[in-house]
Amino acid sequence: MEEPLPSFSFGRKFGMGFGVLVSCLSVFAIVVMLNYLGARHFWRGPVGRQPALELSPRTLGVLASITNEVKVIVYYDPQERLYSQAVELLREYAAKNSRIKLQLVNPLADPAAAQEIKARYRFPTVNEKNLIIFDANGRTKAVYQQNLGDFEIEAVPNPEGREFAKRLRRFRGEMEFTAALISVTSPRQYRAYFLEGHGEHDPASNDELTGYSKFAELLVENDIQPARLSLLGSSDVPADCSLLIIPGPASPLSEDELAKISRYLNHGGRLFVLFGYRSIGKRLGLEQLLIQWGVVVGESVVLDPLRSSPASRYQDLQLTIGPEEAHPVTRPLFQSSLHLLLPRPVAAIKTAGRGTETLKVDELLHTTSDGVLVRKIQGGMPEINPATDPRGVFSLIVAVEKGRVPGVSAGRGSTRMIVAGDSLFLGNQMIESAANRDFAALAINWLVDRPELLEGLGPKNVSEYKLNLTRAQLSALRWLLIGALPGGVLALGLLVWARRRN
Repeated sequence: MEEPLPSFSFGRKFGMGFGVLVSCLSVFAIVVMLNYLGARHFWRGPVGRQPALELSPRTLGVLASITNEVKVIVYYDPQERLYSQAVELLREYAAKNSRIKLQLVNPLADPAAAQEIKARYRFPTVNEKNLIIFDANGRTKAVYQQNLGDFEIEAVPNPEGREFAKRLRRFRGEMEFTAALISVTSPRQYRAYFLEGHGEHDPASNDELTGYSKFAELLVENDIQPARLSLLGSSDVPADCSLLIIPGPASPLSEDELAKISRYLNHGGRLFVLFGYRSIGKRLGLEQLLIQWGVVVGESVVLDPLRSSPASRYQDLQLTIGPEEAHPVTRPLFQSSLHLLLPRPVAAIKTAGRGTETLKVDELLHTTSDGVLVRKIQGGMPEINPATDPRGVFSLIVAVEKGRVPGVSAGRGSTRMIVAGDSLFLGNQMIESAANRDFAALAINWLVDRPELLEGLGPKNVSEYKLNLTRAQLSALRWLLIGALPGGVLALGLLVWARRRN
């Protein structure tokens, strides 16, 4: 009986094997080349609804201007809530500019690296953690966890008793990171002077209501160094004054002081003046000065009962920033609210008498149509007179800008000022209320002319979706996942097997 011939000869088998090998090597080579090209030429874009991770045009502009290496050290416990959002956002920064060098340091898992970072940057406390350090050109800036998000306390449904949890309302990562980048890469130094000598708020005081220490800290966070200033005697506004702050004076300024402030403004100065109800009827002198700049400050208090809380005896106002208040300071805060206490009315004069061709006065915050202008203050408390007190919409904060002054250096060529009818809303307690802190940060950056820290850099709202289940529903869902779904797959497999048997 003859031997059956082999299906394939040796040569054919070798040829087929060689062809398969070449095909595998070709596919492998193509994959390697695609990875090589993809690592150097790629496009990044959002694939889901994650607005907190999308960079604004302002941030993209800042990143494009960076030419030196910037080290970003994430000294953070990965188990913390905001870690993933912060790291993913910083990776977006690094993807847009290769000079952003990201380093992740887990202080718990890598104590040696943590100790090195502590020694290099001289942490103020031994147990310091959960911060992000920006390092460039010999300058450093730290962004702390508490500045990355705005939280609110909300009730959690629980049939066994009341339960509360913190919910992330807004993510502030882009605001903080871009500000830190500008701080370590910008060559210009800024200094803000607090006027004193007239009962103003103290930038070093920790008093909850009247202290301004948190506002001073906010200046430092924005790379503006605070200092005190007295204009009594021969002292004048210093040449390095980037911003003059007059926070809630309670007694009049002298003619000499007013002349110095006026001279400073005429030479492109920047002024942030905050009035308060304590100064009503005292004629500080600033009121007359501001009239020359198209601003009138009223000698009364503004209330808005529909925007007040009973706990404050209707003396506070929580006012929403609407579309009609579209200004570089308020635009990022659209639909946010400011929380004020007994503000005075501050409005634009419709026919400003001084340089109207270059003077621009914008009203930034208004009451609702139910606002009340209270003229009588008895024992520090406003008393509404329905018969005589006017009602309507009243302006409380204005911004003034006068075009560049000829012959003045570019660093101080455009006069800017913000005039607020309340000074307590930036005190240590109220600055943390509503969007007061964000408004303060935007205001000072507009005043010192840093547009890269304004438009498009407001806090980004965070949407959370929750499914509230009872214990019975949770138990049913658990059995569905553990039993029903695997059982269904098993039953389908048995059905297919039975049909094939037949």
